[in-house]
Amino acid sequence: MKTIYYLIAIFISVTLFSCIDEPAPPATDIREEITREWNAEEDDDGFPLNFTVQITKDPNDETKILISNFHNLGSSATAYAIVFENNTIELPEQTIGNTVIIGTATIATSFERIDWEYTAEEENIVNVTGTYTIGDIAKSIQ
Repeated sequence: MKTIYYLIAIFISVTLFSCIDEPAPPATDIREEITREWNAEEDDDGFPLNFTVQITKDPNDETKILISNFHNLGSSATAYAIVFENNTIELPEQTIGNTVIIGTATIATSFERIDWEYTAEEENIVNVTGTYTIGDIAKSIQ
């Protein structure tokens, strides 16, 4: 009799556990999609700038990216930003050299374009709009 109860208990346990939903696979890490060299095209209050930046994943924080040569401040000038699942980027206020920056960006769903709006303040506050694209800078400004 104990054997029957034992078998019924095992059957019920197996049946219940097989009905539990599997966890959803993790969402795509957007940082993977945008980790590369980008061509930057910016307008600093009427002054155009064209340069390249390098985006890498922050090895210490799975929500952040590091952007070298941000605002064309030099390859050793690295800004950090937070990437959100809705394809937006927050550039928290931070100081790079003598320049204070803060802003936001939107990542295209194709991951081939990032549109920026931020302010940069050294001696004056400059409103910057810009676009990061993949490919040749000369082609992107035509």
